[in-house]
Amino acid sequence: MAHTVLEDLLEKVKAEKPDFALPQKGESEQKFLNRLVIAVGNISEAGWLSLHGKSQEWFNLAGQAINEFKPIPDCPGYQAAIPPEPIAEVPNKAPVREHQLSPNPTTPGPSRVDTKTRRGVMARTREICISNPKLKYPDVIQALKDEGWENLSQDTVYLCFKEVENVLSAASRAGYFLSKFEAK
Repeated sequence: MAHTVLEDLLEKVKAEKPDFALPQKGESEQKFLNRLVIAVGNISEAGWLSLHGKSQEWFNLAGQAINEFKPIPDCPGYQAAIPPEPIAEVPNKAPVREHQLSPNPTTPGPSRVDTKTRRGVMARTREICISNPKLKYPDVIQALKDEGWENLSQDTVYLCFKEVENVLSAASRAGYFLSKFEAK
């Protein structure tokens, strides 16, 4: 039975993805939490519904932070999951208590937040541009918005759009295409 948010999340993730690893030596907290958010975002609906409400709330906050390019908030239980390195004892230091979850979630938590990341919008922008090279930048923005990419960075989209446009143009000039795109 999970006692902290991290333990609850790890329990559900490892049930569906047994090879998910705890923080690796030298891995930053943000990098680990990002891996955790991605893993939780990929668990089944049944796994999501079995998470404690506090775990779902943390995931939604973390997903929102990722979407807004902000640091992921601390995950209750994270420090307890890291094997402590041997250090000299410090006298008169009170123990740190982790936030404990109640044994049984009583009410369902919020629905899962969509974690559409910058990496995802970049990949989707490239796919849209490559599948229809005649699209102009405003059309690409509209296509992304039509797919639900509401809070996207227009700078990121523009850079991807120009990158694909330049690559396709250079490839066309070099003769790598048989005018497939130009024939339309």
